[in-house]
Amino acid sequence: YFEKALTIDRKVYGEKHPDVAIDLNNLGLAWDSLGDSKKAIEYFEKAYDIFLKSYGDRHPYTKASKQGLDSLRHMKK
Repeated sequence: YFEKALTIDRKVYGEKHPDVAIDLNNLGLAWDSLGDSKKAIEYFEKAYDIFLKSYGDRHPYTKASKQGLDSLRHMKK
């Protein structure tokens, strides 16, 4: 369902909309839960980039995405 939401939101809003970033972040969380940290990192990176450009580095969505990304990167070391 997260992938379907992403497809729909990309068509409706375009690639760089915060709603697309929410979908990407959700997919990152799902892949992390499934144990695929490489895919999770890819989705978190995309989400973080959109949140950062849309909201700045102090917004809760940006912070949460960055936290998930940093956590996974730290675990891979």
